Amino acid sequence: ERFLQHFCKAVVGVSKYDEKNLLTEGIKNNVSTVYNGISVPDCSQISDIEVFNQGKKVVLAIARVFPPKKTDLFVDVARLLPQYNFVWIGNQREVTEFGELPDNCHFLGNIPNAGAFCSKADLLMLPSNYEGLPMVILEAMSFGKPVVASNVGGISEIVINEVNGYTLANDAQLFAEKIQNIFEDSILYSKFCKNSLDIFHKELTVEKMVQ
Repeated sequence: ERFLQHFCKAVVGVSKYDEKNLLTEGIKNNVSTVYNGISVPDCSQISDIEVFNQGKKVVLAIARVFPPKKTDLFVDVARLLPQYNFVWIGNQREVTEFGELPDNCHFLGNIPNAGAFCSKADLLMLPSNYEGLPMVILEAMSFGKPVVASNVGGISEIVINEVNGYTLANDAQLFAEKIQNIFEDSILYSKFCKNSLDIFHKELTVEKMVQ
């Protein structure tokens, strides 16, 4: 990459975090940041899944199950908050490595157009060891959902503490506390929803990215 930068018109990071890492590695030739942008996912064809219709608040995660994604943290938080449903979309196999799953923790496998299910959830949780700028967070924000995520990569550039969610250290108790605070404070929840939508339309649409 240090060699190839001299043959590029531009080198683009998807977050300031990425841009800083490029500069640190000596990649400095016309480097800039353009945030990922998306269109709002199409919800017209998504299937009706019972876990979203049980009257409980739904905490959604969308990711593969592999070590960089903190699936174990997701399960631990579900154990701490039995009053809410925790739904994971994206596992490609049965999840057995985290012991017996609590009754409120559901792994639904791979589902096409998974991001559209953010429209059915009440909050997006993304536990992770490292990220760039996760598309699933943009999808959740496009539906005006609060986000509670690990404080890694460029996430804190679009999920602002006390504005539209929280970015946290990978600690189950801390995640559980913040999720519960959001759900139990209707004014805070409404504020986070509005701010997620506002930030999305201002910074994270596909039109903004192309511009």
